[in-house]
Amino acid sequence: MSTLITRIDDLRALYGPARERSVKKELPQLDAHAMRFIGLAPLVVLASRGAEATWTPPLVAATPAL
Repeated sequence: MSTLITRIDDLRALYGPARERSVKKELPQLDAHAMRFIGLAPLVVLASRGAEATWTPPLVAATPAL
């Protein structure tokens, strides 16, 4: 049975704090490299959260064939 995690504190209780190398990978917006990488990918899964820590459902999309 799975449990819905709705608070960052609950997530940290299960997994501990994010590692520095993971935090360094966070981007406030997609840069040119990320846009190219996504454009070349056959499948993209994207999730984000708002300023109030409200998670949006993941978006899964097949990218067009090259």
